[in-house]
Amino acid sequence: MGRKLRDIVRAQYEQHSLWSYQLHYDNLRILIESDPELGPLPSYTSVRRFMKASGLIKQRRVTARDTEGARRAERRVQQREVRSFEAEYVFGLLHLDYHHCLRKILMPWCSGSCVRRSC
Repeated sequence: MGRKLRDIVRAQYEQHSLWSYQLHYDNLRILIESDPELGPLPSYTSVRRFMKASGLIKQRRVTARDTEGARRAERRVQQREVRSFEAEYVFGLLHLDYHHCLRKILMPWCSGSCVRRSC
């Protein structure tokens, strides 16, 4: 993508951060069709890759939760990486999965008289 197209995409994103990548691409296509001096239209994947690499990620729409806590949470999500399993302290999130069972296993050399128990 040329510098002009990158600047256009950045300007679009600043005005419409809630748009999807496809909507940004469609609007870029219309701009290029109306002004051929901008150059050839890059592929959708090129536009999406540029936007992701530049941090131009679609923002979520906040509707009914316009509170101070929601604004703080939104700033936190934007400023740092948040994972679904995150603990504040070591061993704060610990998951153990034990399975105890008794299973009868017939050995291939056995006619059924020798049964071994296993887990």
